[in-house]
Amino acid sequence: MELGRTRSRIADAFFAVVTLSIVLPATLSAQFGSTFDLEDRQAAVGRVPIGKIIRLRLSDGGRAAGPVRRWNSLAVVLGPYMGYAAQDTFVSIRAIDTLWLRGNAKRRGAIYGGISGLSLGLVIGVTSGSLCPRAGWIRPCTQGALRSGAVGLLAGGLIGAVVGSGTPEWQRLHPRGRSVFATPSTGRQVTLEARDASTEPDARALVLLRARPGALVNLRFSSGPDLEGFVARVGFRRVMIAPIAGANAPEGPLALESIEGIWERGTAARTGSVIGGLFAFGAGAYAGSQSTSCGPSSDCTTTMLADGLLAGLAGWALGGRIGHLVPRWHRRY
Repeated sequence: MELGRTRSRIADAFFAVVTLSIVLPATLSAQFGSTFDLEDRQAAVGRVPIGKIIRLRLSDGGRAAGPVRRWNSLAVVLGPYMGYAAQDTFVSIRAIDTLWLRGNAKRRGAIYGGISGLSLGLVIGVTSGSLCPRAGWIRPCTQGALRSGAVGLLAGGLIGAVVGSGTPEWQRLHPRGRSVFATPSTGRQVTLEARDASTEPDARALVLLRARPGALVNLRFSSGPDLEGFVARVGFRRVMIAPIAGANAPEGPLALESIEGIWERGTAARTGSVIGGLFAFGAGAYAGSQSTSCGPSSDCTTTMLADGLLAGLAGWALGGRIGHLVPRWHRRY
């Protein structure tokens, strides 16, 4: 165990030494009055989870790729990656021209699979003789189509998500044509900076970096009034906040270390979706148990699940829309 700790400390020290050696000429300009280009690149790097694979095009025309090992405010280290490097690669964040993150098409596959399954289920529900008999066809056909469509939506979405999870997809994080945190505010902005000499990202800056683009936040300080405004630009060591009209806007840069609480303005959409989905599922299952298709000679469990699932999906969507209209503050730090 002691040997492992020693190796870990040696690796961290080596990373710090190499980082300073490759970016030392840019260090002073990054600390004093640099442009916001560095913050844009830091924001892109900071949104990449450790272990995820990224691909970089550098300003000198070079290329690099690999899983992210670690990063600080000046450099990022990438692990070995086939076709690029057989050992760790150190890259200055300032030298990054374009950054892509490797992900998968799970969400797209779920959407396409769900739409395909829903369409197929509706067709089966209308054409199947057991679900849509010729005599008195209007009500049985409608119920059969809705139930088979709901089952197809669920099954198709799951299959599409599984297939999409194995399909690689590259997402460009930098540049995006404009700053992802840009706000329409043209008034004076408040700057918050880390005052210590460390190269490690400030924990409060990371929280703001991972907030929604242009999010409305409330910053609570250990001393002094709160600051409420929109996130305009975020780096690892510097943050720009555009105060809302009439809010307190202190003069001069503030210390990031003085922030003791960060609240983000959001909605109750997630809570509304959960409550609406559960309530509607229960109501749909009960309605299915009381329907004429649930008799001694039929399978009531299938009817209840199908009706409950269909109602639950509608309740999930409706509850989310209603919850989206309800403002709610979420504590992030």
